[in-house]
Amino acid sequence: MKIINEKEHFNKNHQSWLRQPDDHEKKIIKDMLNKLNIDENSKVLDICCGSGILYPYLRFKSIKKYIGLDISEKLLQSFKLCFHEVETICEDFDQPFKLDQCFNRILIYNSIPHFENLETVFSNVRTLLADGGTFAIAHARSRQGLKEHHQRIGYSLGRDAIPTDLTLKQLCHQNGFKNIRIEDENYFYFSVGK
Repeated sequence: MKIINEKEHFNKNHQSWLRQPDDHEKKIIKDMLNKLNIDENSKVLDICCGSGILYPYLRFKSIKKYIGLDISEKLLQSFKLCFHEVETICEDFDQPFKLDQCFNRILIYNSIPHFENLETVFSNVRTLLADGGTFAIAHARSRQGLKEHHQRIGYSLGRDAIPTDLTLKQLCHQNGFKNIRIEDENYFYFSVGK
């Protein structure tokens, strides 16, 4: 199986993405957010927020600002059914994107395999990330765990689902990011500062 049109795929199959994290994933989410030092002063852009899996944890931390961005109108509708107050944007972050505000935390959780144009993604982040801010990519599985999962379900990207360390470091260098952190044991975690 290969996804040809991401927007169409996620709108058509949005019901299959409506889920709650299990206990293992809840620990991962809490650990990731702790690594990012998210607190009441955080202004967060949640890229590929889907139906809002991270939002309850961010809301619990009483963050200053939250915007959820996703390519799927249907997933965003499901998100807003549960959390009426949430601000969302329906856009493709794989394309050039701008907002008239900056964020001190930008996250991509469990979604990096769906991005084909990482140069554009990193460029978008560079323009949206405030000085002193942090950009993170995380996945509830390690690279190897995700590769095995994709093999089990017959899903093929024809490329690395999670970019290699070398690719991530090159993208950081091209965009002037610093303080690179990459972990790939219990789950995948990458963060970088501006």
